[in-house]
Amino acid sequence: MVDKSLLKLEMVDKWSVKPTLAEKLVDILHFMSDKSQITTEELVQHFGFTPTTAKRYLRQLTEFGYLEAMGGNKNRCYKLKEINKASERFEGLSDAAEKSAGRATKTPHVDSSSIADEASKSSDDSP
Repeated sequence: MVDKSLLKLEMVDKWSVKPTLAEKLVDILHFMSDKSQITTEELVQHFGFTPTTAKRYLRQLTEFGYLEAMGGNKNRCYKLKEINKASERFEGLSDAAEKSAGRATKTPHVDSSSIADEASKSSDDSP
């Protein structure tokens, strides 16, 4: 399963959901990680959501591309969709963030003697 904090961060950044909602959605995905599929009723029982809230969360996760809905309205179930590709994205994001942080903290080394040498050369060349 993907790191929960990275998944939450992606939801907040990419879809502009509130952090509290993102945390609930990540908890649902984490709950589903060891299940082949889930129904709205299972979410209601496990998390204590109302059926309407559970359906809304499942619909959002489907729209965001984390779940795949199967079946009709009365017998609809959901399964995880390509979560491994998401984890590969997160590894790439964290690598990029580390490189970016490294660039932000490093300052280029400038040899002050070479600057002085260049300045003296240009003053010698002037008429």
